[in-house]
Amino acid sequence: MKRTLVSLAALAGLLGCATVFAQGRPQRPAPRPMPPQAQPRPDVGRPTQPGSPAPQAAPQGQGKNDQQSVSARLEQNTKLAARLQQDLPAGMDVQQAGAGFQNLGLFVATVQASKNLDIPFDTLKTHVNGGASLGDAIHELKPDVDAKAEEKKAKQQANRIMKESGS
Repeated sequence: MKRTLVSLAALAGLLGCATVFAQGRPQRPAPRPMPPQAQPRPDVGRPTQPGSPAPQAAPQGQGKNDQQSVSARLEQNTKLAARLQQDLPAGMDVQQAGAGFQNLGLFVATVQASKNLDIPFDTLKTHVNGGASLGDAIHELKPDVDAKAEEKKAKQQANRIMKESGS
C-alpha cells in the first residue's frame, strides 16, 4: 500500500512538472516599431543602377563627411593628406593607404599607431580592416605594450591632426 501511494505521488509530481514545461516561457511583447526618422535608409550611399532613380539626400544629422570615402576626403583636404604622407612608409600613396577604412579618424589613428609603435602600416591596416579594433590589433602585434593606452594616444593624436587640418 505504501509503495502505491509513493508511486502515485511521484507520478503526480512528474505530471505537474510536465504541465509547467509544456506551457513554455511567457511570450515577450512584440518590439515597438521605430519612428520613421530613426529607421535605416537602405537607399542612402548606394550606387545607382542605370535607369533607377537617384538616391535621396542623406537624412538630417549626417553631413557630407559621413558619406564620402576616406580617399575622397583626403583628396579634398590636401593639408591633411600632406601631413599624413610624412608618417606613411616611403613610396606609399596616402589615398591608397586610406582605401578600405571605415572612417577618416580610424585611418589617421592607425597611421599614428603604426608610427608610434614601429608596426608596419600595411600589417596594422590589415588587422584593423579585418574587423579588429585598433586596440586589439595593437595588442596582437605588440603584446608587450599597453594596447589600450596606445590606442587612446593614437586617437588623441588623430583628433589633433584632423582639427589642425580642418577636417
